[in-house]
Amino acid sequence: MFEEPKVNLNSRCYIDLIDWQQNIYEPPILKNISDEQLQDLIENGEDAVLEFMRLPCHTRSSSKCMRKEKKRGIHKNLN
Repeated sequence: MFEEPKVNLNSRCYIDLIDWQQNIYEPPILKNISDEQLQDLIENGEDAVLEFMRLPCHTRSSSKCMRKEKKRGIHKNLN
């Protein structure tokens, strides 16, 4: 479970805002990938196959902008 890290407001660099050794979290996109699958990816490179969660790559507002641009004819090759 994600716990909000404590923020070091006295840090002099943005990297030091949190303690990276204490607060280690996996990226959410990797939560369903086993250690064995990751090791296979490292060892076999391009031959390894992983299936990731399908996540939206843009927001509703950006889709709306793209539709408007498409209607205006600026981006003719968009679906």
